[in-house]
Amino acid sequence: MDDKAIKRGFLKLLKKKKVYEPEVDDALVDQIIFNLKLIEDAKTDIINRGSMVNLRKDKDEEPFYQINFSISILHNAIKSNNTLLKQLGLEKARIEVDPKDDAMLSLKALLN
Repeated sequence: MDDKAIKRGFLKLLKKKKVYEPEVDDALVDQIIFNLKLIEDAKTDIINRGSMVNLRKDKDEEPFYQINFSISILHNAIKSNNTLLKQLGLEKARIEVDPKDDAMLSLKALLN
């Protein structure tokens, strides 16, 4: 994930909407980008290990399954990003990024 391209896309959109306040918006955009990394890592973990994880280290013992912690991390990061997007006034916005910058195709057109 190209953090700089995503940040450029957010800042370009905020400036286009004439609502850019650097002292506040930069921190919010940085938090959104951090949450996106958490989301990406959590999704990868859920895909690799599944939704239920065996907490027992010894394979000879009876398994003890618990919900994968990545599920709650994923859920909380998505909720946090939704809140941050609302604070930026971008909940229904579209980010335009040059295709060569990609950044997950402009963050999937800002989460559709």
